[in-house]
Amino acid sequence: MFEFKPEDLLPYASPEDIHKHCNHYDLFRHYIGEFTIGRAQLSPLRSENKASFAIYVKNNTVLFNDFAGIGGDIIKFVQLKFGLSYRGAINKIVHDSGLTNMFKSDMEYAVKPIIAYNKKIEYVKPTINVKRRKWAKCDVDFWSSFGITKETLLKYRVSPISHIFFNSKIVTAERFAYCFREVKDNISTFTIYQPFSKSNKWFKSHDASVFYGWSQLPDKEECLIITKSMKDVMTIDSITGIPAVALQSEKTKPKEHILQQLRDRFTNIYLLYDNDYENKDLDKPNYGREFGKSICTEFNITQIEIPDRLAVKYKAKDLSDLAKGGGRDYICNILEEPHKFII
Repeated sequence: MFEFKPEDLLPYASPEDIHKHCNHYDLFRHYIGEFTIGRAQLSPLRSENKASFAIYVKNNTVLFNDFAGIGGDIIKFVQLKFGLSYRGAINKIVHDSGLTNMFKSDMEYAVKPIIAYNKKIEYVKPTINVKRRKWAKCDVDFWSSFGITKETLLKYRVSPISHIFFNSKIVTAERFAYCFREVKDNISTFTIYQPFSKSNKWFKSHDASVFYGWSQLPDKEECLIITKSMKDVMTIDSITGIPAVALQSEKTKPKEHILQQLRDRFTNIYLLYDNDYENKDLDKPNYGREFGKSICTEFNITQIEIPDRLAVKYKAKDLSDLAKGGGRDYICNILEEPHKFII
């Protein structure tokens, strides 16, 4: 007579079990490395040159979105990354999470390659356009919290928007939604910024060659700040009047001939990226400092940074945070005497 063993009575893991017993943030980090919620990065699912993959949180669930038209939860991600069936993905997560003593698991992961996905997927950046709306008091209040005036917003072609057009698809924008328009070679491109969105904070049609704030630069000046976002560019301009530009991300490297153009126009060029002060006591790099150091070393630029004491006091990793936290006078000190803040 056949006898059941205790392990035969163990249940198979269900999707609900994965959600209940696993920390999805840690699982994503296990499979793709460190990431920042809501920040675009290179896709771990396919080869690409432009960041178009992001992790976000919706209804207390950690999800991924790949602009190639793919998205979902951690189970879907594991399916796609490792070419597994749905059951196989659950089994792999059970195994990788150390839950094999709790659930049955087909250790072969029931491999069933997803042929359609294994084909090379070419990411085509969508055409982005917007419908603008009138400025409201809440818009002005939001930007002024970072020291940015309405005059500065108009100077940098920032507009509040009500709708976003992705090719032929129309999406209603969130209450706080803005577009940054840049013009290069007579072509307008956009960044969409929804500061309070948990899943769709940023969309871009710019490529890496577009500098935020380039069109607004004076012909010649004593000092130029290269920073990491349009918001920081505008904070610098509004509070100090010092010219500033920003690359598309901290990972973007400028071309040598473009930097030479800036050297010809500005006597002193400084690079100021995030001070990820929250990582200073953890086993993680200060990414703003490391990315900035890489560019400064390669292109012989002077790197400056918000001092740790100010970053901690005002909980400010960047200049716009510092302005919002009450440290606007320190911004003037940092940028008017940058030699005192060299790393």
